[in-house]
Amino acid sequence: MNEVVVVNKLLGQTPLEAIDALREQHPELANKSITYAGRLDPMAEGLLLLLIGDAVHQKEQFLALPKTYEAKILLGVNSDSYDILGLVSSEEFTRPTEFEIQTAVSSLIGIHQLPYPAFSSKTVDGKPLWLWTKENKQDQITIPTREMTVLSAELTSNSPEQWKNIFQYATTAINKLSGDFRQTEVFNSWEKLNQQFKSGDELTILDINFQVSSGTYIRTLAVELGKKLNCPALLYQLKRTSIGDYQI
Repeated sequence: MNEVVVVNKLLGQTPLEAIDALREQHPELANKSITYAGRLDPMAEGLLLLLIGDAVHQKEQFLALPKTYEAKILLGVNSDSYDILGLVSSEEFTRPTEFEIQTAVSSLIGIHQLPYPAFSSKTVDGKPLWLWTKENKQDQITIPTREMTVLSAELTSNSPEQWKNIFQYATTAINKLSGDFRQTEVFNSWEKLNQQFKSGDELTILDINFQVSSGTYIRTLAVELGKKLNCPALLYQLKRTSIGDYQI
């Protein structure tokens, strides 16, 4: 087997579960070192590079490669995780125009100093950010920032979607998870929001293709886009399509 393997990570699957699945398919890898180069969040899917054996020592080289994504961003809903796997809420907002959306998307292109998502593996004072947030202690630290570069951002669709379909997709996707991701609290927040919206209410979903530098969080870009539009926003769906020359 090649030392670099391209796998298609599934929705709801963690990178470690993707490694376990590869070992199950290839018992000869039982005693081989395997790592992933560029993690994908549980609610994201698509290309994941798995490095096997001696290739694990080249991880930093693979991490430095640019990445492309197909993202769906939902306008009108906030999340403390910046995606659907968070405590969600909404607030009054004015629906942005097509021109405002196009302008805001174009303004994302470039180099930005942006905060890490509160639910991320970035370590602060010896503890990952997600744990600070889960323990409701994020007010005791300063959320660090990092340089994120958007090489291109193309809006391919700006479409209305009924709330009943949004709610069904989000709850179905979250149900695919195993492990502890605050599922009960997250479901409760979605149920509360479901009482706020009517089933036929329409929210806007933006389809955007991104090419970004290593270390750029599309979840952060989704929230940043919302700020530019004065509108709540979260990352609704994400698929990674390439890492450097590796594609699915």
